[in-house]
Amino acid sequence: MDHDERLRWLETRITSSLHARSEDVKNLVSNEENRNVISEFFNKEGKRTMYIYTQTAVLPASLKASFQPPSDLEDKLILIQKCPETGKVSKDNISEEIFYFYLPMLCNEHFNATYGDDKVIDALQKCLSSFQITRGHVDGQIILPLPPIDILADATTYSNRSAAVIHLLESVMIGWIKQIKVALRFEPSHEIMKLSDHNRPGPLAEVEIWTDRYKRLNHIMEQLDQPLASDILNDLENANSTYWHSFLSVRKDILKALAETRSNLVYLNTMVPWFQKLHEAYESDAIASVFPPLIHLLYLVWSNSKYYHGVSQFHRLLSLIANEVVNRAQKLVGKRILEDTEESYLRLKDALRVCARFRGIYLDKKDKADSLNRSKMAALSDTMYQGAGGFAQILLTGGNGVNHTESVALTAELTDKNWSDSPWPARNNSAFVSLNSFMERCNDALELVQTSQHFRCLKSVVDVGGAGGSSLNALVEEIHIKFVVTMKDFLSVVTDVLDIDEGQNFENAFFHFRSVVRDLESRLASILGQTLTVCPTIGAKLRLLEVYEGISCRDNVRASLKSIINDLVQSIMDELLNVRSMFDYYNGNSPSHVNLPPVTGKLLWLYSIRARIQEPMSKMRQVSPDSLEDDFGWQVRHTYSDLINDISRCESEILNKWQKTIQADLRNKLKKHLLIFVTAEDGNGKILQVNLDPGLLLLLREIQYMSAPPLNINLPDNARTLLRSTDVYTIRQIADRLETIASKYNAIMKNMSYFERPLFQEKVDKIHLLLQSGLDNLTWKSVEAPDFIEAMTSLICSDVHRHLSIVQLNSQEINNVIASWSTSQRLDVFSIRSLDHSYSIEEVQLSHSSLREAYEGNVIPSGQRIHTLVKSSFENCQISRASPAWSDYINYLEDLVKRGLKEATMSSLRSMYNQLTAENAVPVLTIRLELIGEEVTFTPPLTKDTSIPSIQEISTSWLDSYLRRASLIKCLKDPDKTNGYRDDIENDLEIIVIVEKIKDTIEERIEEAKKCIAWYNEYSFLWTQDVQQSFQSFLRGKIQSMPESPTVSRPNSRYDKSVTHSATV
Repeated sequence: MDHDERLRWLETRITSSLHARSEDVKNLVSNEENRNVISEFFNKEGKRTMYIYTQTAVLPASLKASFQPPSDLEDKLILIQKCPETGKVSKDNISEEIFYFYLPMLCNEHFNATYGDDKVIDALQKCLSSFQITRGHVDGQIILPLPPIDILADATTYSNRSAAVIHLLESVMIGWIKQIKVALRFEPSHEIMKLSDHNRPGPLAEVEIWTDRYKRLNHIMEQLDQPLASDILNDLENANSTYWHSFLSVRKDILKALAETRSNLVYLNTMVPWFQKLHEAYESDAIASVFPPLIHLLYLVWSNSKYYHGVSQFHRLLSLIANEVVNRAQKLVGKRILEDTEESYLRLKDALRVCARFRGIYLDKKDKADSLNRSKMAALSDTMYQGAGGFAQILLTGGNGVNHTESVALTAELTDKNWSDSPWPARNNSAFVSLNSFMERCNDALELVQTSQHFRCLKSVVDVGGAGGSSLNALVEEIHIKFVVTMKDFLSVVTDVLDIDEGQNFENAFFHFRSVVRDLESRLASILGQTLTVCPTIGAKLRLLEVYEGISCRDNVRASLKSIINDLVQSIMDELLNVRSMFDYYNGNSPSHVNLPPVTGKLLWLYSIRARIQEPMSKMRQVSPDSLEDDFGWQVRHTYSDLINDISRCESEILNKWQKTIQADLRNKLKKHLLIFVTAEDGNGKILQVNLDPGLLLLLREIQYMSAPPLNINLPDNARTLLRSTDVYTIRQIADRLETIASKYNAIMKNMSYFERPLFQEKVDKIHLLLQSGLDNLTWKSVEAPDFIEAMTSLICSDVHRHLSIVQLNSQEINNVIASWSTSQRLDVFSIRSLDHSYSIEEVQLSHSSLREAYEGNVIPSGQRIHTLVKSSFENCQISRASPAWSDYINYLEDLVKRGLKEATMSSLRSMYNQLTAENAVPVLTIRLELIGEEVTFTPPLTKDTSIPSIQEISTSWLDSYLRRASLIKCLKDPDKTNGYRDDIENDLEIIVIVEKIKDTIEERIEEAKKCIAWYNEYSFLWTQDVQQSFQSFLRGKIQSMPESPTVSRPNSRYDKSVTHSATV
């Protein structure tokens, strides 16, 4: 229909201008190429000019529509032009937005000599005027076309042509009057809609249309004030033309319209800064801050401007302001409100708050405006005074220098005499239709967002299995999927929830959405009811309702769960009564925790029973607030309030009682000295203790617990004043540090040995001197206490205790090293031998060498370690090497080293001696008795008569290796001494005695072995005589028997265990 109306309008203009046949016009419209051109011109903003003309080059002749003018024009054409701001042309705006011009050929159509020059000039004037007017419309201005002055000047030289000139000027005047009347036709609402471009116009559009009108009217006046226009007017006036008087009337209309426009702009410009601030605001606080001054200025404009005092005009301006408020609120919310529901919920609340703020300020000012209006109307009714407006004198100067002064009645100023009844519109007036619709849509969007939030939580319910079983979880998941599908269907219809222009689509989609949600709520209520019945405790039920937070508060769900919720409220009431009975039982004697201070324990007990009832009540108010609004709910709230008040009163009594004594207790306990000497528990001597009263500690613990969560109790002013210079945490820190100082001092005095005391005697004296301040002068309130603690910590903890501990640890390690020299199980060959086995000299020598090397490999590094530890101790003692204390300490350490070396040497010597003198034991060493030639000898030899090492030499080397151990350790006093401590060990009396015993024992064994050889020599004939010779003598009967009584006795029985032809030592 829209398209047909536009074509019909075009057909009418073509028929009237080109005198075309109806058949040709129908052919123009039915032709596809022409139809596309016409369609593009109407629908596309970029196409602004279209030409329609007759094609004569093609037979038969036909009409043509084109965006380009014809190259050779042989007939007439129509130029169709859009206004500058026009976009799409519709049936509603085609008459105002389209200008068409008939362009005839400037020629004598009839080739008739009677067709005079005046007619040609008239046709030329019409053509030029049409072009000038068209140019003005293209530029968005009103152009008053002027006649060709040169041609008229020539015509006026002929008296017979003056009438034709006047006729031409009157034609120009008629054109001016028509254009000025068009310019004077001004409908603000229509102009605003043209500027809106399908958007919701704001108050700046009102300013813009009046500014454009002022420019347009002012431009007309500037053209009329031009010299040429003034000459035309003077000529018509001199010719006594009737159009001159008509033009004067139009001129007055222009002046009145210009004055009205100027006056309106004066009032509007007072509000423009606030219009701009509102338009540029993007935060709710910034938007709301504009409303009070803007509404106040609106009130002033309404009460002073006659134009905006008018009902329709004021309603229009108010509607534009409301539109701007809606636009700003929409910007606050955004378009994608369902992506982040939490953020959208807050933004929707902000938008509603902004709109409500605007409405509230407007209604407040409306009361004042209506009161003013009633009083003005009452006064006007009493006086019945009819007044006229003021007069403005506007001076017009023509081109001939003549001043024309015209009185134009102006009624722009509003006075008591011309006041008219103009009450401010109510909140439901059509001026607020966009605001009211937007607020309603925001409420619908809030419901949509909340519903989305509530049903989205079902996903987490399914994930955690909160429905109460696999089957119920499956049902909840199905409901969630159904909701998601329903939401997608809704969003497929409604792209912008806050677009109030698409009302019907939203209403239909939202109605369907609500219907589905109500069904889902009924199903959820059934599932939730089943789950609540199996929850054993109040906390479990409230926790379940909290998991379904929002769902349980929905009207349909709440109605279905009413009985279950009532039972839950009854359970809460029973819990309140139980707590009440327990509180009454312990009232005045509240139980306290054994590990807490007494007052804090009582307060924490009261805090716990308050939390016991506060938690279910707060959750109940959160998940189902309506359930506490009936009569029984009022009883529950009353019982809860009474119990909470009683608990608070009991807390206050306990706290007030404690606060009465806190100041005196703090003052007395803080006056005590920091430190004190007391008798030790074993009764031996005195020990240092921190003089911190246990009552002060208890009081400080009370303060600490009360000031911390969950109690967070503020101390009384007097206690805070007392603790301002004596911070609780500082006292605790001082006490802890003093406890450390005292414990380390006592450890120093208890553990320091007599040989270590001289090393630290000077520092110990400084400690006692400094300690006297803490014993006699400093108290817990002294500001010098931190400095005292720092000094004591530095001297005792960081210096003496630390260095003494290092010295003692070094001494202990030295003792451990020394003890390791003699505690090893593999010191010598005699301590590791098997008692039932005798060894050859090679086995013993090999074992002795390996043991000696292993021992030396242990002793030499340990000696180096001792020197390192002694150096460390010296560095930590921080005294001179030449001091007597250090010399005594080195002597003490050397005594330790000597005793260790002596013990290691004595251990091996004792093992050797015990093995040599052991009775009924297998001898250590086996010596072979060999027949070499005709001589019986020992291997190895017993004495030094041969080059082979003898038993005597080997045993002497063993003794020497034991004594040589002392030379492996460098002397502590004289590290450059070559043989270490050997001289001291060899000169030791015990060492000398046992070495001599070992040597004597070895000599005795050698002598006994020699007797064994003499015994064997009695039978020397057995190996000295020839065997064959003895056998022949035997055959000859010359038998020589053994000697019956040998001259040498048989060796001692200890050798009977030896193998044949061998002897053992």
